[in-house]
Amino acid sequence: MDEDNRNEEKVSTEYYYKLFVDLDSELEMKSTGGQMLLANRLIRRHASSIRSADETRRAFVNFFESEGHVFVPSSSVVLPQTGKIDRSRLFATSATHQFEGVLSGVESADRWPSSAHDIGKDLRDLSFHEIMANLGFNNAYGKETAIKLALKFLTEVVGLPKAMILERLLSIRQGVPVFETDIFRPIIEGMEEKMGGKYFGVADTTFRLLANLSRPIAMALADGVNPGIADDEAGVVVRKMIRRFEARREFEKRRGSMETMIPVAMSSLESAYPEIRKNWKDIESILSKEQKHKD
Repeated sequence: MDEDNRNEEKVSTEYYYKLFVDLDSELEMKSTGGQMLLANRLIRRHASSIRSADETRRAFVNFFESEGHVFVPSSSVVLPQTGKIDRSRLFATSATHQFEGVLSGVESADRWPSSAHDIGKDLRDLSFHEIMANLGFNNAYGKETAIKLALKFLTEVVGLPKAMILERLLSIRQGVPVFETDIFRPIIEGMEEKMGGKYFGVADTTFRLLANLSRPIAMALADGVNPGIADDEAGVVVRKMIRRFEARREFEKRRGSMETMIPVAMSSLESAYPEIRKNWKDIESILSKEQKHKD
């Protein structure tokens, strides 16, 4: 192996290792060398069996159903206004929120992610994550079994530790940064067409910011948030996201508008979230009103 190939393999392995460690704090490998070796083995073993986002979602559900789990569809990104959840919180950041009637307590959700102002600046921070989780209630199983199931999925299907952020998993499986996976590429390519110009990678914060914001805006509107209602706190946050989206586009003097670009993200999400297709016309109507209000 020549020097260039050795350096390329080292960079690739270190990149995956960092992602793997970030994702998999549960496994607690005994040494850095062990973590690097496992990450490298995973890359080599599954380099020829990379799956798309939709295929990964289905593989996750199918695997855990085969292990006796019951598939429960995603709940709203907006926390309910009744129940035990802290009312000072607006949006869900945990897979356990929709099970507050089963659990004695749930972890809190942030009103606005602590990394919100970092969105678009790097290749990691996201404003909306898809969390795929396997949860056991009423002492169905403990951490040891959860880890065994995760390892089985990880090694036999190519998957995840206990609760997996889909976007990070796809980055590992497809061998590219998050914004170049098949979750974000269609959004960025659609925006390239509508705004003009090309996404040129690490230094291009504009396309990352707009692609990033478009997904939570689309999901929140699909879940019934109305940014036009002044006393709706969730609506106020979504309106801020919309304003930031438009301000950045205008600052860069790009053509197009949120009214034409948010539907690009909607198209990429609708296969996994049927509420988007169901509420498509309502979302378009809200975006149109927001556009006119801004103008």
